[in-house]
Amino acid sequence: MSDYQLAQLPWLADAHQRFVDVHYRGKNSHAHLIKVDNALGGMILAKACAETVLCQQLTPVGACGQCKSCLLLSANSHPDLHVVKPDGNQIKVDQIRQLCQSLTQTAQQGGARVALITDVERLNIAAANALLKTLEEPGNDVVLILQTNRTSQLLPTITSRCQTLAFKAPDKHQIQQWLAQQHLLPAANEQGKSHDVTWCLSVVGAIVVFGREFTESTLPTIVNVPTRLGSKFTIRTFNQQFIVIVRTTNC
Repeated sequence: MSDYQLAQLPWLADAHQRFVDVHYRGKNSHAHLIKVDNALGGMILAKACAETVLCQQLTPVGACGQCKSCLLLSANSHPDLHVVKPDGNQIKVDQIRQLCQSLTQTAQQGGARVALITDVERLNIAAANALLKTLEEPGNDVVLILQTNRTSQLLPTITSRCQTLAFKAPDKHQIQQWLAQQHLLPAANEQGKSHDVTWCLSVVGAIVVFGREFTESTLPTIVNVPTRLGSKFTIRTFNQQFIVIVRTTNC
């Protein structure tokens, strides 16, 4: 998914614009929760929201892309953007303590300091508790953006301290249409009918896992399914992207 840009994923547009609208009016919250699976572009949306906060010449439709802050973000070298990702299967307490310490320092670009935590449901208990104080008292010009794949695994104390960004997931028709536009659908059969690859959405949460290098040993982790593969799984590759079809007896 990281190979795609926000504009290429139309189902993210409304959520992104809502975030921009609020920030442009100066009513931005200090903590945002993005309930968008990474398979649908959750990290891309979260990063775009961070760019909105840090942009020095924000436009009504988002970051300008040309100011010094935007150029630093484009080069992945903005000193006031602090990204935390899972270390293995967990986000650990030392990661959060280091983050909280970084957020107490003066912004090097003179604007906001932004913490972007991806897969926030992987916070272990100690890490979650360490984060709570910063969520409650973040300090001036500190914005936390939390992205989650599974809201049900978050502590209620974290969810309640964040403003949730409204998001409507694409339906099967929208995904089928998008796959066709990207030329990612399997070839039509002899009758000219394309195979419907959206039937397993309810199993994996999203039909497409984009831009990820994986093998059969890592596939279960990506789609959160049991580890035994065998004939249950089919991996189709199109244009160096991956469509993962998960066959189970419940589908």
